[in-house]
Formats: sequence, C-alpha cells, structure tokens
Amino acid sequence: MNPTISTETLVEEISKAAFTGNAAAFVGAGISTPSKLPNWMDLLRPLAEPMGLQITEDDDLPGIAQYIVNMSAGSRTSLFARIKTAIKQSKSKPNHYHQSLARSAIDLVWTTNYDDLLETAYPVGAPVVHSRDTDIAHHHEPGRREIIKAHGCINRSSADELVITREDFEDYFVKHPLMAERLRSDLQRKTFLFAGYGYGDPNIASILVEARRLAHKVPKQRYMLQRKADPSKAPDAIQRQQQWAMDLRRIGIDCAIVNNFDEYADALDSIALRSRGPTMYVTGGHTANSKLAEEVGRELAKRTDVSVVLFDGQSTGASRSFIQAFVDQAAKDRIDFRERIRYFPNPYAQVPALSNDPELLPRLKEWRAEMLRSANTVLAFDGGMGTRAEVELAADLGCNILLCAENSAGSSAGLAQIAHIRKLLPDDHEYLSSTDSGTPMQPAEIIDLVLAKMPQWKSW
Repeated sequence: MNPTISTETLVEEISKAAFTGNAAAFVGAGISTPSKLPNWMDLLRPLAEPMGLQITEDDDLPGIAQYIVNMSAGSRTSLFARIKTAIKQSKSKPNHYHQSLARSAIDLVWTTNYDDLLETAYPVGAPVVHSRDTDIAHHHEPGRREIIKAHGCINRSSADELVITREDFEDYFVKHPLMAERLRSDLQRKTFLFAGYGYGDPNIASILVEARRLAHKVPKQRYMLQRKADPSKAPDAIQRQQQWAMDLRRIGIDCAIVNNFDEYADALDSIALRSRGPTMYVTGGHTANSKLAEEVGRELAKRTDVSVVLFDGQSTGASRSFIQAFVDQAAKDRIDFRERIRYFPNPYAQVPALSNDPELLPRLKEWRAEMLRSANTVLAFDGGMGTRAEVELAADLGCNILLCAENSAGSSAGLAQIAHIRKLLPDDHEYLSSTDSGTPMQPAEIIDLVLAKMPQWKSW
C-alpha cells in the first residue's frame, strides 16, 4: 500500500485553503539549506570534540547539545555564541524556497529555524514576527502576515530562549504556554503544510506529538512535502521514509514525495501562484478607451461557467474599459457580479499629474505591490510607463502575465522581449507571434489563455 499522495493533490488542497485564509505552513531547516546555512552537525561539532565526541548523522543532536550545556555547568553562553557567530559568518540570503512561501497567499508561517531569512524574503508588507510567549500575547493588525518562531530567533531571543537542548524539547509545552496554546489553536483551525523536514528531524518531533494528540478531533487536514530519501546514505532509507509516511498518515498528515530539489521548488512555486486563486488585474494605457479591452471584458462576462475575480485598481483607460464592459454585460445577462470585483485604492489615479511623472514610478509600484502580490494573472493592454512599471512589478511578484497587443506601436512587443517577463507569458507559438508583431488576438482566444493557467474553483 502506497502511504503517500500526489504532489498535485497537496498543491491543490493547500492552495485552496490559502486562498480562503485557512492555511498555515510549518517550515524547518530544509527550507534554508540552499542558503548554505550551517546545519546542526556543523554547529555542534567543535563544541563536542573537547568531550571526545565525534558527531554523526545518527546522533541525538538535542542530546549532544544537552551534554555541551551540562559540561558548561548549565551555561548556554558558548552554545548560543557558536550559533550566532556561525549564522552571521555564513552571510546567507533568502533562497527560492523562502521567496515562494513569501509570494504565496499563506498568511501564517510557523518555523523552528533560528535564522531570519524567511521574513527578509517578503517583497512587500513585512510580516509581524513572534519569537517568544510575550509576543503571542499582543494583537497584530488584521490582514498582516505572521511568522511564529517556535524555537526562538537568533536576532531576537536570548540564550535561554532558544530551544536546542534535550531539556528544551522535553519542557517546551510547559515553558512556552502561550506559544503552545496558539499552536494547538492553529492546528485545529488551519490546513497545514509541513515543509523542510525529513525522517528523524528532532525539530519536528514534539510538534508531531502535539498533532497526534489533536488528530482525533481536528477536522482540518495536514500535509507534508518531502524530498525522496537518498539510498546512498543508508540502504533502507527509502523503506524508512515510506514507513514514516505511513505513520504520519496515522496522525492525520498526508505526505507527498518529490524526486529532487527542482521538483520541491516547483511544488512551492505552484502553491505560490495557485493560492492566489482565480484572480486577475487588468492594466493598460490610461488616456484613452480601449476597444479591445472592452471586447475582452465583455467576453469574460459571457463565460458563466468560470469565476474570475477582477481587481479594480481605480485606473482609467484600458482597465476602466475592461471592467465597465464586464459589468455592463453581466448586468445585461442578469449575472450577480458583486462578488466578482475586489476594489483596491489607488492614490496615483486620483491626481492626473502623477500619471506622467517618471520620478513617481517607484511610488506607483509601492502602492500597487499589495494588490499584485495577491493577483494570479495580470492582463496588460498596450500602455505607457505606468503600464510597464506594473508589468515589471507583476513579474517580480511571480504573477502570470498576458500581454495583449493592440497594434505594432504598442508596448506589448517591447515588454515581451524582456527575458524575465517572457518566461511568464503563455508558451503558445501563435500567441507569442501575435505579441511580437503587435497583431491583436480575438477576445475569445485571450480569455482562453487567461483561464489556461488559472485555478477554476468557485471563489465565493
């Protein structure tokens, strides 16, 4: 019996939950591995050698950390200093995994990592970070993302607050009552994704014990993404991983196993985009109405079998033409469109003089960032510098992008030649030829391309 699920199932379930605000991630050291941070063995080895201990991968590392503290008469100073110095000297930066999580709609991330790479990966809207019980006691502003550091933070915690020794793990739920209660609550309310953990990882052991205690009364599902075990490290590594996956299923955690790091990154990338749901932002020139935008907006309204949510950024020109045509057609066909449009304020659009000031483009990007981070797809008609700025920002935030050429003199052909934008365009020869030449496509063809990469869940 295969105890695992497909990666596609994991991605879909986590994405659906995240889109409705009901998902959380719990990430471990494996997420930071590509950033070349020192691992537990690297951290503890120089402190264990004076005791005559040669650390191996099979060692109980929290136990080794406990021995180090015991030999120092209970002082954690040398251990804390070793961790802090090693992380600082590594000069590590956020990697692809951190960036994918930061771009997703998952609004709560628990982590057992001490580093601050995850919080620095957020492109906009810095999350609130909790690293001690007193932090949990304070309320944070609604809608702001959270990172909870279950084992402390090297830049925020004292030596006594880091969870690293055997005693720390044994007494965790006693010494951190507010953190423990918040974890219990989240495990019962949220659909969880566990990532960055492997078989035997001591950082996750106590968390899984708590998950097991709650398994019989928690309706929410939990998932774990794992990389396939390496048989070169142990002849029975794959068998052990399979048995662990089966045991995790017993406590309500379904595992999906990928073959390598690239597939792991692909899964997180898929969650980052699909968790934004069937959402779309339309941009384009702001000085004139766009006939093509009107036709495409009308065509989308006629597709009564899909549920795309439009982001209205209060822009004039092509964006307004699209949304007004969509609303007019929906009203004509007696379709309730109230849940199909989400409004975002845009101070930039309220002062016409700002629209032609290139020095204010950075401010435009700042105002648009939160909206575009939530958008699955950006549909861009030909426009000027503002349109270009929004498309460039959308590419940086990982949105699907569809450039709609209206004529050969428009912006689409130029934007389509920018490498990091082109890789986000549909891989369709006819579409790319149309964009490169500035030849308009039919409205129905444009909508088909929009829907091809967008989840088709009901969004209300």
